[in-house]
Amino acid sequence: MAEETMEQAWEHLENGKKFSTDLAEIDDDLIGHAQLYGSAASWYARAAERRDAAKFQVTVLAAQLDKDIRDQLVADGEKVTEDKVKALVILEPEYQKAVRRLHKAEQWVNNWDGMKESYKQRSYMIKEFIQLRSFDYTGERLGNSRYDAVQRSLDRRGVRQ
Repeated sequence: MAEETMEQAWEHLENGKKFSTDLAEIDDDLIGHAQLYGSAASWYARAAERRDAAKFQVTVLAAQLDKDIRDQLVADGEKVTEDKVKALVILEPEYQKAVRRLHKAEQWVNNWDGMKESYKQRSYMIKEFIQLRSFDYTGERLGNSRYDAVQRSLDRRGVRQ
């Protein structure tokens, strides 16, 4: 099976963010949440690695172009200045292409960081939602064994009608 691309993973996780408020389906959301968060964190790490590699490539390419441009200026008998060399490096199409790759990689890092954080916030929301759903409209806790035991005791003693 082919490895999932970053775009495919993004779409998958974007669709995975939907959360059901139906108690019958909430178990599936809880079980799958950790996996989705882990996947987002993993893709964030991959994106950061790609960004770092692109940054390194830009640095290496800039150094190579700097040397080549300096050598060419000296060979042509032109005056070599830092500003002139820097400007000529930036004008090189190969350098511009590498910088665009770096910017795209940085964008993916930011996207994945946001996705990871949204899943982190989602975990807090799930926790709050479950706490809210565990109380009925009168504020009494549902499914609380201590509460149920007290109610049965009151019923047996005839205190509660």
